[in-house]
Amino acid sequence: MALDGQGIPIDAFILERYADNLPNLKYIILPVDYQTLYMFDAYGSNDRYMYYNVYYGYEPNAFSIENYEIFHYKSIIQKISHFIQGNIHLCDDLGFDTVEDKCTDGSEWMLDYQTVPNLDNPSVFNNDTIYKNIEALNRIAQYAQENDLYLVIVSIPTHHSFYEKTDSVQESFTRCKIEKIVAKSEKNMYFDYFEMPLDDNDFSDATHLNVYGAEKFSRVLANKLDSIELLNAER
Repeated sequence: MALDGQGIPIDAFILERYADNLPNLKYIILPVDYQTLYMFDAYGSNDRYMYYNVYYGYEPNAFSIENYEIFHYKSIIQKISHFIQGNIHLCDDLGFDTVEDKCTDGSEWMLDYQTVPNLDNPSVFNNDTIYKNIEALNRIAQYAQENDLYLVIVSIPTHHSFYEKTDSVQESFTRCKIEKIVAKSEKNMYFDYFEMPLDDNDFSDATHLNVYGAEKFSRVLANKLDSIELLNAER
């Protein structure tokens, strides 16, 4: 139920609404990266709100066009066009979105939308977007604690051309908020792979793994979770 660019408030909403239907749920694995706390709910597309409102009931508004798919005619035309052309987006055999196999050309990734301006001004951290995300992160942690679940917060690997140019204040602020969450329960963990060394051909661009990098990272994360399970079995 995740979409690329899906914000933490929507993650929290989906968890609170549907997790009770998953009696065998053991782990909540939540990516929190350098830019996560500064992103809007559905970064990059207003059409996202239409999907969330229509199909999940997320923040419905009786007077909003986001409640009615018919008003998003551009999206509908695009879907019909893709269907006619036979260009239908498919998931893999496990139900996951397909990952590109292209490799980065080494070009730098723009930080404009990912770095908060005027970081030397502490008041920048008082804006609504940041604290809405932090509040949602705390709700997820509270749900995990109340239901005796592991909360695994993960920072995904990025290309060195990205993490070498990130702002230290913004990065420290994010880590501080994560560490406060982790300190609330022994079942809360933070796995930081932000600067995990990978080859250039493991990235499709500076902030996205391609199919090769995704497989490498997934195995590392799976082994980490297996080691936790082993520790639990020995207790």
